[in-house]
Amino acid sequence: MDLQEKNIKELLISSQAGDKESYGEFLAMALIIIRKMTSKKIFNPGDREDVTQDALLGLHKSLNTYDSSRSCLSWIKAITHYKIVDYIRKVSKIQENEQITDEGDVTIFGAPANDYLETMEIFSEIPDSLKGPIILTKIKGYSTAEAAEMLQIKESALRTRVSRGIKLLKKKLEDENYEQ
Repeated sequence: MDLQEKNIKELLISSQAGDKESYGEFLAMALIIIRKMTSKKIFNPGDREDVTQDALLGLHKSLNTYDSSRSCLSWIKAITHYKIVDYIRKVSKIQENEQITDEGDVTIFGAPANDYLETMEIFSEIPDSLKGPIILTKIKGYSTAEAAEMLQIKESALRTRVSRGIKLLKKKLEDENYEQ
């Protein structure tokens, strides 16, 4: 167990016992970990801060569920990971429903919806050959036949690329969660 794990674990256990000072120190240390994770996954600073606050709230609500025989850092990272995933699902759902603003644009928090996921760091880490099919089918809403025609590939190849791209994104999200 490294020093950071040991220190934060001691603070968390003291917090569970009702020590308010330890709880404040625990939250300050957890905040550093959470901000590091959200800064790698969420492009928009306002959204990043919202997810950070959601993760802190998640830690607070789950404080009594922490099992001291397990890694404290993994517990914090798991809660944060799920808050990031919830955020990504929310953004995807907004795009899927194509919520229209007063100007008739599809937007998310002032940015064009179709460009939003493209700017997320984790999304930019996959190859363009996989990113293009995902953008066309999952973000812009084209059918697989339409997207395959645009990319000048067979429809079966497009479906394979979408599947591989999504698997790669999931793996990268999981890897990032355990690297930190």
